[in-house]
Amino acid sequence: AAVPLETRSGIQGALLIEGEICSPVEVDWLLKLSRPIGRAIRLSRAGRAPDDQPPSTGQPGESALLEALLNNLPGYMYIINSAYELVALNASMSNRVGQEYKALRGRLCYQALYQRDEACPDCMAAETLHSGKGTIRTATRPSTDRRSDDPTTWEVRSYPVFAGDGRVEQTILLEQNRIELN
Repeated sequence: AAVPLETRSGIQGALLIEGEICSPVEVDWLLKLSRPIGRAIRLSRAGRAPDDQPPSTGQPGESALLEALLNNLPGYMYIINSAYELVALNASMSNRVGQEYKALRGRLCYQALYQRDEACPDCMAAETLHSGKGTIRTATRPSTDRRSDDPTTWEVRSYPVFAGDGRVEQTILLEQNRIELN
Protein backbone atom coordinates (compact mmCIF):
# COMPACT_ATOMS: atom_id res chain seq x y z
CA ALA A 1 0.00 0.00 0.00
CA ALA A 2 1.14 3.55 -0.63
CA VAL A 3 -0.17 6.60 1.19
CA PRO A 4 0.71 10.03 -0.27
CA LEU A 5 2.40 12.41 2.16
CA GLU A 6 0.52 15.48 1.06
CA THR A 7 0.51 19.04 2.37
CA ARG A 8 -1.06 22.25 1.08
CA SER A 9 2.25 22.78 -0.76
CA GLY A 10 1.90 19.50 -2.64
CA ILE A 11 2.98 15.89 -2.28
CA GLN A 12 6.16 15.54 -0.22
CA GLY A 13 6.61 11.80 -0.79
CA ALA A 14 4.81 8.54 -0.07
CA LEU A 15 4.56 6.17 2.85
CA LEU A 16 5.02 2.62 1.54
CA ILE A 17 3.66 -0.25 3.60
CA GLU A 18 4.76 -3.76 2.80
CA GLY A 19 2.27 -6.53 3.41
CA GLU A 20 -1.45 -6.52 3.87
CA ILE A 21 -3.31 -3.81 5.79
CA CYS A 22 -5.46 -5.70 8.23
CA SER A 23 -8.28 -3.42 9.22
CA PRO A 24 -10.12 -0.18 8.54
CA VAL A 25 -8.64 1.16 11.80
CA GLU A 26 -5.13 0.75 10.39
CA VAL A 27 -6.13 2.48 7.16
CA ASP A 28 -7.58 5.32 9.27
CA TRP A 29 -4.31 5.57 11.25
CA LEU A 30 -2.27 5.74 8.06
CA LEU A 31 -4.45 8.48 6.64
CA LYS A 32 -4.26 10.44 9.91
CA LEU A 33 -0.48 10.09 9.95
CA SER A 34 0.09 11.03 6.31
CA ARG A 35 -0.56 14.79 6.61
CA PRO A 36 1.62 15.36 9.75
CA ILE A 37 4.43 13.29 8.24
CA GLY A 38 4.21 15.28 4.99
CA ARG A 39 4.26 18.52 6.99
CA ALA A 40 7.27 17.33 9.01
CA ILE A 41 9.17 16.47 5.82
CA ARG A 42 8.36 19.88 4.32
CA LEU A 43 9.52 21.68 7.48
CA SER A 44 12.65 19.56 7.75
CA ARG A 45 13.58 20.30 4.15
CA ALA A 46 13.15 23.99 4.92
CA GLY A 47 15.39 23.62 8.01
CA ARG A 48 12.54 24.53 10.37
CA ALA A 49 11.04 22.74 13.34
CA PRO A 50 7.27 22.28 13.67
CA ASP A 51 5.22 24.85 15.59
CA ASP A 52 5.69 24.81 19.38
CA GLN A 53 9.04 23.05 19.07
CA PRO A 54 12.49 24.58 19.42
CA PRO A 55 14.62 24.35 16.30
CA SER A 56 16.84 21.29 16.14
CA THR A 57 20.40 21.98 17.27
CA GLY A 58 21.97 19.66 14.70
CA GLN A 59 22.24 19.99 10.97
CA PRO A 60 18.98 19.59 9.06
CA GLY A 61 18.70 15.92 8.29
CA GLU A 62 17.77 12.66 9.86
CA SER A 63 17.47 13.74 13.54
CA ALA A 64 15.53 16.90 12.64
CA LEU A 65 13.22 14.83 10.46
CA LEU A 66 12.67 12.28 13.23
CA GLU A 67 11.94 15.04 15.74
CA ALA A 68 9.48 16.69 13.37
CA LEU A 69 7.77 13.38 12.62
CA LEU A 70 7.37 12.46 16.28
CA ASN A 71 6.00 15.83 17.32
CA ASN A 72 3.44 15.96 14.50
CA LEU A 73 1.93 12.51 15.09
CA PRO A 74 -1.60 12.42 16.43
CA GLY A 75 -1.88 10.86 19.87
CA TYR A 76 0.93 9.76 22.14
CA MET A 77 4.00 7.95 20.85
CA TYR A 78 7.15 6.60 22.42
CA ILE A 79 9.96 4.23 21.49
CA ILE A 80 11.67 1.90 23.96
CA ASN A 81 14.65 -0.41 23.68
CA SER A 82 14.89 -4.01 24.91
CA ALA A 83 15.77 -2.77 28.43
CA TYR A 84 12.50 -0.73 28.51
CA GLU A 85 14.43 2.55 28.37
CA LEU A 86 12.76 5.47 26.60
CA VAL A 87 14.66 6.13 23.38
CA ALA A 88 12.31 8.79 22.01
CA LEU A 89 8.85 10.21 22.63
CA ASN A 90 6.71 12.88 21.13
CA ALA A 91 5.82 16.21 22.71
CA SER A 92 2.26 15.02 23.43
CA MET A 93 3.57 12.19 25.61
CA SER A 94 6.01 14.38 27.55
CA ASN A 95 3.22 16.93 28.06
CA ARG A 96 0.86 14.16 29.26
CA VAL A 97 3.25 13.16 32.04
CA GLY A 98 4.24 16.78 32.74
CA GLN A 99 7.99 16.36 32.27
CA GLU A 100 10.53 17.63 29.79
CA TYR A 101 11.68 15.29 27.03
CA LYS A 102 15.27 15.42 28.27
CA ALA A 103 14.22 14.31 31.78
CA LEU A 104 12.34 11.30 30.38
CA ARG A 105 14.80 10.01 27.77
CA GLY A 106 16.80 7.03 29.07
CA ARG A 107 14.42 6.32 31.96
CA LEU A 108 12.45 3.11 32.26
CA CYS A 109 9.10 3.56 30.51
CA TYR A 110 7.01 1.96 33.25
CA GLN A 111 8.56 4.23 35.90
CA ALA A 112 8.65 7.47 33.90
CA LEU A 113 5.25 7.19 32.20
CA TYR A 114 3.14 5.05 34.54
CA GLN A 115 4.78 5.44 37.98
CA ARG A 116 5.26 1.67 38.37
CA ASP A 117 8.11 -0.20 40.07
CA GLU A 118 8.08 -3.03 37.53
CA ALA A 119 7.00 -3.65 33.95
CA CYS A 120 3.28 -3.30 33.30
CA PRO A 121 1.23 -6.50 33.49
CA ASP A 122 0.61 -7.93 30.01
CA CYS A 123 3.18 -5.50 28.58
CA MET A 124 2.66 -5.21 24.83
CA ALA A 125 6.18 -3.93 24.32
CA ALA A 126 7.60 -7.12 25.87
CA GLU A 127 5.42 -9.22 23.57
CA THR A 128 6.59 -7.26 20.52
CA LEU A 129 10.24 -7.37 21.60
CA HIS A 130 10.08 -11.17 21.95
CA SER A 131 7.79 -12.10 19.04
CA GLY A 132 8.71 -9.46 16.47
CA LYS A 133 5.00 -8.90 15.81
CA GLY A 134 2.88 -5.82 16.35
CA THR A 135 0.04 -5.85 18.85
CA ILE A 136 -3.16 -3.95 19.45
CA ARG A 137 -5.35 -3.69 22.54
CA THR A 138 -7.51 -1.30 24.47
CA ALA A 139 -6.66 -0.03 27.94
CA THR A 140 -8.68 1.96 30.45
CA ARG A 141 -6.74 4.66 32.24
CA PRO A 142 -7.54 7.73 34.33
CA SER A 143 -8.68 10.64 32.20
CA THR A 144 -6.07 13.14 30.99
CA ASP A 145 -8.83 15.76 31.06
CA ARG A 146 -8.56 17.45 34.45
CA ARG A 147 -12.25 18.40 34.22
CA SER A 148 -13.36 14.76 34.29
CA ASP A 149 -12.82 11.88 36.70
CA ASP A 150 -14.20 9.36 34.21
CA PRO A 151 -11.64 6.82 32.98
CA THR A 152 -10.68 6.98 29.31
CA THR A 153 -10.42 4.05 26.92
CA TRP A 154 -7.25 4.04 24.84
CA GLU A 155 -6.24 2.11 21.76
CA VAL A 156 -2.63 1.02 22.23
CA ARG A 157 -0.53 -0.40 19.39
CA SER A 158 3.03 -1.69 19.39
CA TYR A 159 5.32 -2.15 16.40
CA PRO A 160 8.75 -3.82 16.22
CA VAL A 161 11.89 -2.02 15.02
CA PHE A 162 14.37 -4.52 13.61
CA ALA A 163 18.17 -4.31 13.74
CA GLY A 164 20.26 -5.17 10.68
CA ASP A 165 20.68 -8.75 11.93
CA GLY A 166 16.90 -9.31 12.11
CA ARG A 167 16.44 -9.18 15.88
CA VAL A 168 13.95 -6.78 17.43
CA GLU A 169 15.94 -3.83 18.73
CA GLN A 170 13.17 -1.43 19.79
CA THR A 171 9.41 -1.13 20.03
CA ILE A 172 7.26 1.79 18.92
CA LEU A 173 4.13 2.34 21.00
CA LEU A 174 1.22 4.49 19.83
CA GLU A 175 -1.63 5.42 22.15
CA GLN A 176 -4.76 7.25 21.11
CA ASN A 177 -7.94 8.10 22.95
CA ARG A 178 -10.72 5.97 21.42
CA ILE A 179 -13.00 9.02 21.33
CA GLU A 180 -10.48 10.79 19.05
CA LEU A 181 -10.45 7.81 16.67
CA ASN A 182 -14.15 8.17 15.83
